[in-house]
Amino acid sequence: MILQGDITIPYKWTTGPTIGRFLAELRDNARIVGARCPVCKKVFVPPTDVCGQCFKPLDDWVELTGEGRLVAVSVVQIQLPWSPLPPPYTLGLVRLDGADTDLIHLADEGLKAGDRVRAKFKEERSGTILDIEMFAAISNRADERVITIPEPLKEVRGRVSIPYRWSYGKALTRFFQESRDNKRLMGPRCPRCRSVTVPAARICTRCFVETTEWVEVSDHGVLETFTTVHLPFPGQPTEPPYTYGLILLDGASTYFSHLIREPAGALACGMRVEAVWSTEPKGDLFDILYFKKEEVESV
Repeated sequence: MILQGDITIPYKWTTGPTIGRFLAELRDNARIVGARCPVCKKVFVPPTDVCGQCFKPLDDWVELTGEGRLVAVSVVQIQLPWSPLPPPYTLGLVRLDGADTDLIHLADEGLKAGDRVRAKFKEERSGTILDIEMFAAISNRADERVITIPEPLKEVRGRVSIPYRWSYGKALTRFFQESRDNKRLMGPRCPRCRSVTVPAARICTRCFVETTEWVEVSDHGVLETFTTVHLPFPGQPTEPPYTYGLILLDGASTYFSHLIREPAGALACGMRVEAVWSTEPKGDLFDILYFKKEEVESV
């Protein structure tokens, strides 16, 4: 069995004064600026703090026209989590007039190496490199604009999406197949110490021997300890606040960690709990939706 999913992670990136100025110029003035080395006179776009050849700080700013020449182009055919557009789309290496380094960015389709291009800016800009919508073929000269020096951006915020595929392995595959197909919890028993591991593991974590005998354990057990989560973080199963507990299932020797659907004030270590199963099991941990306080049948 293969577990597939997607983790979305928010981030904050400190730009520093150099890239902060570069991004602010894109956002506020729709212009591209570079930094010139005081020794070798090379102009870096995007700008860097220090010249990579002379190791001198770059504090001489140069305004560029936004026009240049395509050094190379490549058509992207595969969708990636960070793709700026649905494929196919064209990426180009642009050598701007007056620059000594190449800028990689989106290029209009149909362009080829050697073509003259100009930066096309978005109407609504937010302070990212994608404020440049693309580099398009030059058709006419841009109108002159009144420009002021903006305050540098201090940070950039965003979200990155990371898809993943994770193999369960033989032991967890059987464990989740049993929960999906039969709504029962099975665990392997160690031939040496006789402990039953749930969720399943191929090797006993106490004796380090392979486990081959499988036994069924109850979906009822004892809540050993619990905690309520209040802070959000990537990959959470539900919106906080929610409570997670360590449960010792009847017949198992290891703790089973899962959601507890009871108010935290109504929980106590040592209380009996039982599983609430999903009506549409898929073969993952949430075939059990959550655990609740055990209902005691009246005699």
